[in-house]
Amino acid sequence: MIENLQLYQKIIVGFSKLSQAMKNKSWERGSQRKISPTQGQILAFLAGRKKDAITSLSDIVDHLGVTAATVSDAVRILTEKGLIKKTVGLDDKRLINHTLTLKGLKLAQEVSEWPDFMNQALDVLPADDHERLFLILIKMIRQLQVRGEIPVSRMCATCQYFRLNMYSDNQRPHHCAFVNEPFGNRNLRLDCPDHQEADAQLLDKNWNELINKK
Repeated sequence: MIENLQLYQKIIVGFSKLSQAMKNKSWERGSQRKISPTQGQILAFLAGRKKDAITSLSDIVDHLGVTAATVSDAVRILTEKGLIKKTVGLDDKRLINHTLTLKGLKLAQEVSEWPDFMNQALDVLPADDHERLFLILIKMIRQLQVRGEIPVSRMCATCQYFRLNMYSDNQRPHHCAFVNEPFGNRNLRLDCPDHQEADAQLLDKNWNELINKK
């Protein structure tokens, strides 16, 4: 048990170092474009929404997992810069929808592209390790979501359209009922705009199989 705790601590320290490196790059990249990391996250979130989706302030708060005051201030600044536009709901005048302007969409695409330093770090790993690492991250993210530690994202593993290990093809074992196509682990999504929450039975089935997959 003590050995496990010591290893856990080392793993956490490792994640902390990676997180710090990404945070530093995020600030560096944001300062070049005169936006904060939070503002960049908002732009990226809005860019990933469906064109007809209604995105309220609370939707952004839920996605980022930060305070409403932080999001409100960031949205205000992005609006003043002409990157976000607000429109009043047709059916409910109290509902304010947030969408990107053309300028905002262009900047969102820029800030969504991670610089090469993380790609270079991944390049030292064998190709098979990339997929294993990705599955490990999915499992950890889901566990943190279940515990309420981080916001819930729209992952394949929690989607009603996801059919885990439906085929014998090792390269494309899964099926997406939304597009009616098979796909592999490398194409599992962490934030899909077409996501629909699975019912409890399907969610448990998918998750139990995924968590036990080596």
